[in-house]
Amino acid sequence: MRTLVLAVMLALVTAVAAHPWQCYHGDPQHTGKSVYTVGDSLQVAWTYGAGGDISGSPVVTSSGKVIFGARDVRLYCLNPNGTKAWDADLSSLGSNIYFSAPALDGSGNIYMTTNRKLVKIDSSGAILWSRPSHNSLSISHSPVIGKDGKVYFACYSESLYAFTPAGALDWARPVGRD
Repeated sequence: MRTLVLAVMLALVTAVAAHPWQCYHGDPQHTGKSVYTVGDSLQVAWTYGAGGDISGSPVVTSSGKVIFGARDVRLYCLNPNGTKAWDADLSSLGSNIYFSAPALDGSGNIYMTTNRKLVKIDSSGAILWSRPSHNSLSISHSPVIGKDGKVYFACYSESLYAFTPAGALDWARPVGRD
């Protein structure tokens, strides 16, 4: 799906203090539930053509900006009216973004996984850090931010990782195949 179509009343989300859709399926528990009620007559507000297929879900910031990754290994940030605010080139940090949705922290920072790294990006699109320093991981899972502020993600090495907001590895644990 190369074009992102947003049929949401973005004016509603700008009044909320917290991010209304901060990660995959909206919240750290991935419930897919929203506090917003959608009316009967939805209309396409705008469309945007990214430079690659979009296979992960977008997130929505407290100011109504829409952020998503595409398979051109770029993270896109769109204004509420559908115009591009910025994009961040993550191609030096991985060769693809598969099925990963960004996660937003309370300070407006964005966490995204490429197929090799967890990346922290600030609200203007600047890359703050990427982890791990090696390229041996195989990741295509969305990160999630816990109540403790740590960033969690799983990878195909059958392990779960926790990083601090500063980018330090807090722990890594194998989870097995069962």
